[in-house]
Amino acid sequence: MQDLSLDHVDNNRPEVDRCKGLVYRYVQERYINAKGDLFLTDRFRFLKSKSCTGCQVCDWLLEYVRELDFDPILPKGLRHGSVYELKCIAEYRDWETGIVDDVDVGFVLYEGG
Repeated sequence: MQDLSLDHVDNNRPEVDRCKGLVYRYVQERYINAKGDLFLTDRFRFLKSKSCTGCQVCDWLLEYVRELDFDPILPKGLRHGSVYELKCIAEYRDWETGIVDDVDVGFVLYEGG
């Protein structure tokens, strides 16, 4: 069983102090094509300039999202153009071993600059 915990991250390293997180802009697109098909899409556009350039926490989070069947927790009242941060919201530990065997990952409203 793989330990999904962030306990291995050294929080005293300078890169963790500089971490800006993984920042996304929520975008709703609605359009109709030449065939008359109506498209309603929601997506989170990655904001490279506001996001972390790479640290242990963000690298772990991106790896987790890419490897697993990702079903993010979404905040209520998503607004077009609003900025959100992708975060680990909760950890679930196995009661016998204490190993983190599941996490909830989701978007929270971005409060950074």
